[in-house]
Amino acid sequence: MTVLSIIIPFYGQTSDELATPLNSIANQQNVDFSHFDVHLVNDGGPAIDEKSLIASYPTLQLTLHQYSENLGAGLARQYGIDHSGGEWVTFIDADDRLYGSFALAPIVNLPEDFPFELLLCDFFLQRLGDNGQINEIRYRGDKNGLDYLHAKSFKRSLLDTYNIRFHPDIQNMAEDFYFRTFVTLFAKSASLYEPIYEHLYNPNSLTTKWDNKTKVFLEVRARRLILEKIEEWKPETLQKEFNICFARLFFTMKRFGTTDEAPFWEELQVFVQEWRNLFESHRTEIFQQMQKTARENFPGIPTADFKDFYKRCQALLRN
Repeated sequence: MTVLSIIIPFYGQTSDELATPLNSIANQQNVDFSHFDVHLVNDGGPAIDEKSLIASYPTLQLTLHQYSENLGAGLARQYGIDHSGGEWVTFIDADDRLYGSFALAPIVNLPEDFPFELLLCDFFLQRLGDNGQINEIRYRGDKNGLDYLHAKSFKRSLLDTYNIRFHPDIQNMAEDFYFRTFVTLFAKSASLYEPIYEHLYNPNSLTTKWDNKTKVFLEVRARRLILEKIEEWKPETLQKEFNICFARLFFTMKRFGTTDEAPFWEELQVFVQEWRNLFESHRTEIFQQMQKTARENFPGIPTADFKDFYKRCQALLRN
């Protein structure tokens, strides 16, 4: 029985570079290696020698998937989900690694009657400090670590039940936000307060290079599609979730700004037009949610211009 499928999307890494995650998996202890498999998904990068790579890891059930088109990490992960069969699914980035030799044991050895669908674990994230030194920060899986896919395991039956998939119209890291938001909306979660993952600093990675200002308009699109999913599965919470989404879009724009305002406002126009009835008829609740979001999540960010933001969105409905 395959308890866990580990999916590693990659683009451009060589076999030697892929040794970073693969060695960390091969070195695991207190696990039955027949109970998990590993799926490397080449996202349209140069081909690597499959036979040689698999031969280098005889203890692993390792499969290499290669396709010609570069579709992005999100759809590469989805390809791995669709072509694997583990009861649980987890992801490792190609330039990261598991932390320690017992990272997989809690997941692979879960009891059959484990009543949860999302397992949140702690992880370390490396950042380059102002002094040029690499600092390692520990993230709590159920706190500040919720904003990452790292160190999370997802029950396949949950993904299948609610058709939770990486979306082809959301790329460049917003796909992570879209996927994990869906999961947290529907999953019963459990936390393991042990670090199992290490996100290594890589100056050439997409995560390091990505400009949050560019990401803002993609978040608008992601939140619109998330609300569609909520309307389908949890319609009784739709207004509340809309209020939260709208308030957070305001603070995301305030926090990061935008590289180009036009795509942001174009996406926001589609957003408010699709959810016009929720936007127009609950102004008081939306303003109350903004104040709550400011207190709990964005203290110190000015909110006086939220009224102008709301009015500009009203004008988008007339265009």
